[in-house]
Amino acid sequence: MQLLDAATIYNRMVFLNKMASINSAKEVLLIEPENGDAKCVNNKQRSKKDKDVVAIDCEMVGIGQRSVLARVSIVDSKGETIYDKFVKPRGKVTDYRTRVSGIRPQDIANGELFSIVKTEVHQIVKQKLLVGHGLEHDLEVLELNHPKHLLRDTSTYWEVKENTKVRKPSLKLLASKLLGVSIQDGEHSSVEDANVALQLYMKVRKDWESRFKKKSSRTSYSWEEAGI
Repeated sequence: MQLLDAATIYNRMVFLNKMASINSAKEVLLIEPENGDAKCVNNKQRSKKDKDVVAIDCEMVGIGQRSVLARVSIVDSKGETIYDKFVKPRGKVTDYRTRVSGIRPQDIANGELFSIVKTEVHQIVKQKLLVGHGLEHDLEVLELNHPKHLLRDTSTYWEVKENTKVRKPSLKLLASKLLGVSIQDGEHSSVEDANVALQLYMKVRKDWESRFKKKSSRTSYSWEEAGI
């Protein structure tokens, strides 16, 4: 009998865990706009304007009933991290939300000042297409405004239908269904989440931009019908 080395065993376990996570995902119907294109955009197909696309995600902690910025990450159109900073809280943190946020006291004790982070992020994202999931929450804690025509929020492109209810899909669900990857199994990573949002956008970019320009109406379109 052939003995497997430790590396081979580990790689097989990772693969099996990934497949189990995908197969156990809750059965739902993803709805996307008419004429959705599920084809991936590879590096050779990227347009010259890709440099004007960035994706963002923030992690937050609680101060009383408020959510405040604790970490912000930005990736460019190639998925490379161009900004990733912890932020010093403006007040006494009452809930680090570590189980989800991954933030610990030592991470933000010597973090960057909020005013500096806000200015730096603004300089990076201004006049660019800004991709993210639930962007209104990120922009709120950053205390930034961004032109609506430059926002690409992956929580609004698709919808989830369960029985008669329609709701926004989670980033975790979209990553599993459309990208075949498992994320957010424990503590979240703002770098990973920004990257996943970017991949989702790039996956349907052609039709998203076409729909945006034509302002076409939304109709039911399942992910199976889209060939995903």
